[in-house]
Amino acid sequence: MVKIVDKEPAKAHIAADVANSQAEQSAPLEAEIWQTCAELADFLVAKNRAYGNSAAAQVGIFAKRFDTLAQIDVRIDDKLSRLKRGHEYPGDDTVKDLAGYLVLRMAVQSHETQEARELGSAESAASVRKTLEQAAAGSWTVPAEGEKESQ
Repeated sequence: MVKIVDKEPAKAHIAADVANSQAEQSAPLEAEIWQTCAELADFLVAKNRAYGNSAAAQVGIFAKRFDTLAQIDVRIDDKLSRLKRGHEYPGDDTVKDLAGYLVLRMAVQSHETQEARELGSAESAASVRKTLEQAAAGSWTVPAEGEKESQ
């Protein structure tokens, strides 16, 4: 007689053992990741203060044609070019600078996305307010299908 064994509890136990083993192995690296990120954050904040928030609010004397993200992308390209050619300046940490620019890019992009959401919400609220005011004054009508609203 063949005994049928439920394999699901065994699979769950093995998966839990693997997860615990991976967590134990990655724990020392996790501490290094947190430490490195904290040091990079301190570095970025200090640089940002020293340069007067120039990454997010450029003065635009020569580079007026580029938006903030494009200007950060140029800085990233410059760093990658130096890294590729092996032409680092003495005392520079190109990898650290590159990591910093990538974090700045993410922060600026997140900030711009949030501003766009807030602007969109404000514009939507203004549009609703205008429609309600027009409706109250009797000057707004429901547009026919395919017809645009009157402004």
